[in-house]
Amino acid sequence: MDRNYELMFALVPTLDEEALKQAVESIEALVSSNATITSSEAVGKQRLAYEINDYKEAYYHVVKFQTAKIEHPKEIDRLLKINESVLRFIIVRQDK
Repeated sequence: MDRNYELMFALVPTLDEEALKQAVESIEALVSSNATITSSEAVGKQRLAYEINDYKEAYYHVVKFQTAKIEHPKEIDRLLKINESVLRFIIVRQDK
């Protein structure tokens, strides 16, 4: 049975347009390796509520996906923690 998840991540604001596109594509490839992406939406550059690593803004992106593998969101979590382009992220399981 597939479960629905939502991943929201904030990328460092110093990325240029090409690097930003590449970072989003690599994260989407990571998600789609064991899941089906149902939607992907760029929220854009937003001001942060508080500074993170001396940054006051970040690029936000939301990816919704479905997977039957319970360990896949844990693997995404592990890999995003070591990605230097990602300031913060959250993975939430959505109830139907």
